[in-house]
Amino acid sequence: MLDRILTQAFDDALRNVGIGSSQLTMLALVASMEGLRAVEIGRMLEMEKSTVSRGLSVLRKRGWIHTVAGKEGERRGVGVTDQGDKVLRRAGPVWREAEKSATGVLGKDTIDSLKKAADSYLHLRASDQPHQPGK
Repeated sequence: MLDRILTQAFDDALRNVGIGSSQLTMLALVASMEGLRAVEIGRMLEMEKSTVSRGLSVLRKRGWIHTVAGKEGERRGVGVTDQGDKVLRRAGPVWREAEKSATGVLGKDTIDSLKKAADSYLHLRASDQPHQPGK
């Protein structure tokens, strides 16, 4: 239930930016690891294939991501466009403000624990992937 409450709070805050929290998560991941393929995004974020496809489709239609070529023989992945980068820059302060609000409700220790757990988990998931940043 906590995850739904937090997701709704962040989605409400991001509404004026024109992006939802799950889309922002995908966009930020793509920005940090350009060249990821949909299957890698799904594994790292533990999302179903159809959820990743829908999310990437929305990001592509809005002009926030584009296809990037992989090395010879590798499948193509996705990268962030200049428009997508602008969305990330606009969303950053909004996200931080929503985080402050959540901290006010849940307390700093709880938020710090959640962030640490999420960061550790994503780091572990990223280390399981054969992808290297910058590909």
